[in-house]
Amino acid sequence: MKDIVIRSGYDFPAIRQLQPHLRQREDGIEVLIYAQLNPEVIIPETIEQLQVKVKEDIERFTGIRIVEVKVLVRNVEVAHPSRVR
Repeated sequence: MKDIVIRSGYDFPAIRQLQPHLRQREDGIEVLIYAQLNPEVIIPETIEQLQVKVKEDIERFTGIRIVEVKVLVRNVEVAHPSRVR
C-alpha cells in the first residue's frame, strides 16, 4: 500500500517527497504521510487533493477501507533567487 501512496503522490508536481506510514485500526487503515513541498504552492489545496487521491486509489486497488489520511508538511523548499552580477 505504501507504493500506492507514493504513486498517487507522483500526480502532484508540487510534492517533492513523500514518506507514507500505515496504521491498522479496528475500523480500517489510517494513512500518515510526511510531505516535502515545492515553493509557491497553495498548501491546504494541495494537501486536500492528495488526501482524496490517496484514499480513492488505495480503496480502488486493494478494496481495503481507509479511515483517515493525514498529511504532515515537514518543510517547504524555498526558491532562492539567482544573483545577477
